[in-house]
Amino acid sequence: MKTRYLEILVIVLFSAMGARADTIDIVFDSPTLTGSPGDTLAFFGTLTNSTGIPVYLNSDNFNLSGLPFSSVNDLLNNVPLFLDSSGSPAYTSGDIELFDITIPSGQAPDSYNGSYALFGGADSNASDPVGAANFAVNVQQQASVPEPDTFALLVLALAWLAIARRRAVWLLPAAKHPGKMPQR
Repeated sequence: MKTRYLEILVIVLFSAMGARADTIDIVFDSPTLTGSPGDTLAFFGTLTNSTGIPVYLNSDNFNLSGLPFSSVNDLLNNVPLFLDSSGSPAYTSGDIELFDITIPSGQAPDSYNGSYALFGGADSNASDPVGAANFAVNVQQQASVPEPDTFALLVLALAWLAIARRRAVWLLPAAKHPGKMPQR
């Protein structure tokens, strides 16, 4: 009887070791990006097939809390149609741009968490979840650009004009200035 329990335990352990929730590993270059309202943030990453069979990548999905979904630019056209089995040359996408997020003007400064998921499977019609990864967008307060003091700019412009005029008079020959006599 103990042998039977041991066999069941070994089978359960080996089956759990081989089980993976995701077949495609999504690794962001930087999972957290920071910007100000109006900025567009580009999320780059690598997709890797961790299975022994080809996996088709047919669609993706976003879940982003607190930012409007209209600000997400899905770049699924950068994602390959499928990733070959692990160990082959085409098992990874290399570094690609996965999606862009434009921070809407007037967005409150805060950290917004999101997730990116890929769907696909054994053929071009499959829609099984094949990979997911979390990311974050940190919105910072937009830096205000101070307006230069108008009086200081006016004084600087007048000083520059006076210096330029004085140099122009010294550079011109004396014959062109009838009121000035050449010095001997």
